Amino acid sequence: ALQLPALDCLVRAMCKETASPSQETVAQAKAIPQLGELRASIPAKCFERSSVHSLALVARDALIIATFAAIASCLLRVPGMGHGPLRIFDYLGWCLYAFWQGTALTGWWVLAHECGHGGFSPSKLLNDSVGWVLHSALLVPYFSWQYSHGKHHSKTNHLLDGESHVPDSKDEVTTAIMRKLHNILGDDCFAILELVNHLVFGWPMYLLFNVTGGRRLNGKEVAKPLSFAADHFRPTSDLFPEAWRFRIA
Repeated sequence: ALQLPALDCLVRAMCKETASPSQETVAQAKAIPQLGELRASIPAKCFERSSVHSLALVARDALIIATFAAIASCLLRVPGMGHGPLRIFDYLGWCLYAFWQGTALTGWWVLAHECGHGGFSPSKLLNDSVGWVLHSALLVPYFSWQYSHGKHHSKTNHLLDGESHVPDSKDEVTTAIMRKLHNILGDDCFAILELVNHLVFGWPMYLLFNVTGGRRLNGKEVAKPLSFAADHFRPTSDLFPEAWRFRIA
């Protein structure tokens, strides 16, 4: 049986200011299950992939996206189309359209995400073909993101080699302006600010300048918070090893 409670015991023991771990702590650490053990405990059917089912999901989302677009084009005015000035109904309608269409397009984004992980289909060619088409339609560089996102999973929370969600150091947390803003705005307003920062500014800044990305790329330290040599668009970017450059191009 997997002894997951040992992980909790180890974490609590590490939080104590002791000079060295006790024999009990060491024994508990050895009892923590390995990745292979965790994977083996999951039923095999959970790893089954169906190309037909996955393509059906792409088609389903395409139908939803097309339906939203058709409804909006029939009911809402567009500036400069000769139908007179926009009404309040049009302004509100386009706002609602943006929300619901964005939600539907996120479905395509998630399917392309699974393509990047190889979970969409047993066929690597089909994974990369569908993922490239869907992500390109959403202005996401598929192969570049496939590499950096895979690194994000393999180096999660690594302070140097992590990717896209690298934790701040103690000094950065202490001096960061965001901490001061949180104290001024409070939890709710700060959460809204973080949402806007992440969705409106964070994603393009990460793709273009490696903001929130790793502090070390392929063994070399990179400038933070902005790096003009580590973007997701150039095959020669510091972000990619040489073996990936042809695929990025």
